[in-house]
Amino acid sequence: MVEKQESLESPQEPAYGDGIAQHAPDVMRLALHIPGPNYAQLVEPFGGYGERVEDPTKLKQALQNALDALQAGRLALVDVVLDQ
Repeated sequence: MVEKQESLESPQEPAYGDGIAQHAPDVMRLALHIPGPNYAQLVEPFGGYGERVEDPTKLKQALQNALDALQAGRLALVDVVLDQ
């Protein structure tokens, strides 16, 4: 399955949004999905606590985990991934 890569397509739409590629049914648009970096891993080499949160229901617990790490004298970073 080829995923739509917004970062490639969005900047081009203002200039070429109504171009032939938008209306041609036989044009195949390909994009490479490049996952974003996991920022939570950045603090691990320094003995810190990092957690990546992609599910909004898990954010409260992640923040509590980060606060606990801070109270223990460690660095803490919560990487919150948003849809937009």
